[in-house]
Amino acid sequence: VSGVTVDIDGETRLNPPDIGADEFNLVANDAGVSAMVAPIPPCPGINTVSVKVKNYGTTSLTSVTIGWSVNGVTQSPFTTTILPLSQFQETTLNVGNYSFSIGTNYNLKYWTTQPNGVTDGNSINDTFLYKNLSAAFGGTYTIGGASASYPTIAAAIVDMQAKGICGPTTFKINK
Repeated sequence: VSGVTVDIDGETRLNPPDIGADEFNLVANDAGVSAMVAPIPPCPGINTVSVKVKNYGTTSLTSVTIGWSVNGVTQSPFTTTILPLSQFQETTLNVGNYSFSIGTNYNLKYWTTQPNGVTDGNSINDTFLYKNLSAAFGGTYTIGGASASYPTIAAAIVDMQAKGICGPTTFKINK
């Protein structure tokens, strides 16, 4: 649009301008976690944790370190030398294992560092958060009564639909 000389944050528009409301520069080394792949939902016990890593940079991505935490507790970082990923390609990587328990909500955070062994040129897209993850059903649960797992059948069904089932599940209904 002629007459528009600055972008949304006051930077001078290029000629021709970048598409959209903001001028931007792509960087050579830029990686990020784009999704959590597994476990969704986790089974109670030890699960392999996997994420998708994406190359946002203009240079082929050959290595990256993935940091991660569960409920604010940092886990061992995972460093990989991967097959080259071209710009905007992604791959799934197993970053480690974690033991999930029934009845606990988990907040998982993943981030990338050192794409191709150097500082990431755009840290704004490095991090992915997954909040309120719960372990799926598996085992025996009680319904009704003072010490029951669930007060009603309806409450048990709602929770089961939200969390999923991971193995044999039995509901014992108290009188």
